Amino acid sequence: MAFTGSSNLVLVGGQAMTPKALMNPSPFLLCSLASIAVHADELFSADGRTLDKDVLLLLLADPEVKAWIAEMTKCGLAPVKRLR
Repeated sequence: MAFTGSSNLVLVGGQAMTPKALMNPSPFLLCSLASIAVHADELFSADGRTLDKDVLLLLLADPEVKAWIAEMTKCGLAPVKRLR
């Protein structure tokens, strides 16, 4: 797959977000993404808790998560967030 994103490199965890790094996330980022999936699943379950929403908001605000999602979106590999 060709990288079609911007040529500007984003710093994530002190390292540039290169095309290779985009497809090879750090262990921290992988854990964060897994936590997002689990807490989203729990939030939408019949017994979802507000704690799950709070944790999701914290995880989604993490600079590394935000930068990775932004780069994935630039490359057309993640959906574009709807504007309110």
